[in-house]
Amino acid sequence: MDRRTNVTGEATFNPRFINILSTQPGYVAERYVEPGQKVKKGQLIYLIDVNKVTNHGVVSTQSRMLLEDQRKNLDQIIMKTERNKDQELEHIRSQLEQKKIKLKQTKDSLSNATKGLTAAKKSFESYNAYRKKGWITQDQLNYQASLYYQQQNIYDSLLNQKEQETLLIKSLENDLKSKAIEFENKISEYENSKSNVSRSLNEVETNGFIAITAPVDGFIETMSVSVGQMLAAHDAMAQIIPEAEKKALVVLWVPGSGLPYINVNDKVNLRYSAYPYERFGQFSGKIVSVSAVPASLQEMGNYRSAEHLLKASNGENYYKVFVEPASSVITYESKSIALTEGLLAEATLFLENRPLYQWVFQPYYKIKKALQGR
Repeated sequence: MDRRTNVTGEATFNPRFINILSTQPGYVAERYVEPGQKVKKGQLIYLIDVNKVTNHGVVSTQSRMLLEDQRKNLDQIIMKTERNKDQELEHIRSQLEQKKIKLKQTKDSLSNATKGLTAAKKSFESYNAYRKKGWITQDQLNYQASLYYQQQNIYDSLLNQKEQETLLIKSLENDLKSKAIEFENKISEYENSKSNVSRSLNEVETNGFIAITAPVDGFIETMSVSVGQMLAAHDAMAQIIPEAEKKALVVLWVPGSGLPYINVNDKVNLRYSAYPYERFGQFSGKIVSVSAVPASLQEMGNYRSAEHLLKASNGENYYKVFVEPASSVITYESKSIALTEGLLAEATLFLENRPLYQWVFQPYYKIKKALQGR
């Protein structure tokens, strides 16, 4: 004949959801995520305002608003300066490109003028020899001399134009470099000012705000507070389900009197409060873990199923026992219902198996052992 006992517990998962609590009183200034959203470790979830309030309002809030306005203005100035930089440098590059094209044309013209000047000089020298021999008149020589000097003037003019265009190109190149450096220096000054404002803003936020971040990669299960809501220390703010693969378990609270009779791999029958066993039946499970020390009050306080045990205050120690259900899904009338976190459960544990006569004579054995002890 078996001795049985019923214990209570609840469905849970490993890893279990993580409760995020407020560290000190304040109110919710910002909320950055929503239930069901995936978050990374360190991602900002809440911003808690813990500032002091004066007759002129919240001190650090006013400072933060002023600093944020300064940072926005600096962003706009930087953006405009970069736009002016691009426009002006593009204008100089356009002029430089045009001057380089003009210089190439001048060089081509100068090359042709050089050839013409060489030919005109040879012709003039020939005509000068012909005049000495009396083959041509002085007027013919003078006409040839005028052609030569005319070609010489064209060559000198193009040579001078080439030098001027070369100097102008160098001037534009220098102007392009100096303008770029000038704009970069201005932008660097504005960036430094923005960094100083951001540093001051961080100091204000550090002094007056607390950033609540995700402790692990996972999914937001619940968001317990909204923007503007007041908080006390240790108030629940959110729950995060870790991203790691979850394993369904049932945690049971076994009194110390039953601990010697249970072992890992023992079979148990599970019943869930939301699914009456009269209709859904019982569900099998296997013990996978038995705690070696009693559960602390703080640990039991994290589970809803332990509330009535804590309120009873009968001095009984309870041990945490994990049971792995045979299935994490309840099937009923072609529907599959997955186990959920916090689902209250009850289990029947089989403690002792004795013949009937031993149970009948149990009081006798107790008296006998007491006498032997004396």
